[in-house]
Amino acid sequence: MLDQLRLLAELQQLDSRLRVLESEKQELPKQLHFYQQACHQVRAELTSAQSEMEDAERRRRALEREIDTDNDRLLKAQNRLREVKTNKEYSAALAEIDAGKQRVRTLEDQVLELMEGAEHHQDISQRCEQRLQEVSRELAEQERKVSEAQDALNVDIAAYDHERGELITRIQPGCYTVYRQAAGRAGGVAVVEVMADETCGGCYLRIRPQLISEVRKQESLVSCPHCKRILLWPISEAV
Repeated sequence: MLDQLRLLAELQQLDSRLRVLESEKQELPKQLHFYQQACHQVRAELTSAQSEMEDAERRRRALEREIDTDNDRLLKAQNRLREVKTNKEYSAALAEIDAGKQRVRTLEDQVLELMEGAEHHQDISQRCEQRLQEVSRELAEQERKVSEAQDALNVDIAAYDHERGELITRIQPGCYTVYRQAAGRAGGVAVVEVMADETCGGCYLRIRPQLISEVRKQESLVSCPHCKRILLWPISEAV
């Protein structure tokens, strides 16, 4: 039974190592979150800037069409000015022309503002495109590193799995069943040593002297009465 206990302890070490490796493997993709979020944010800023630029261009073209229409009206009003026959009609025509010119100037000022706004958003778009290229390269580099790390972990996991499989063939079926049941109840930690103060190395509760004596003999599988883990006498003190 001593050999079986030592094999179970070795199996526990392998399983613990495998859990660590699997945990590391699951954590690796999280290293990409920062770069993925950066790409997402820059893309959103780029889309917003392009939308603002397109909107400014669309409004500018609409205003320019209004200006063309108003200039046509002004030209017609100026032509009619030659045909007026009374001072009242002349004054009214002049007022219409002045109002038209003022409206055109106002529209031209708005066009200028929209052109400046479009240029501003175009500059932002260009900077965002450049930044997006940078963060995309950074993301690709991190993805490469994560992929390499995952490959390395997969190699280690496969090696430990193979070693585990060979080890299980040396463990008696009954002992392995007890091990699996204990591992399932105790979060994967099925085998623990008895501590120097005669407490369980898993739940840290005190163990009765009679059980301590049985564990020390190492003639059978002894489970902690509290957490049901398999108790092992410290290997350094085993006889």
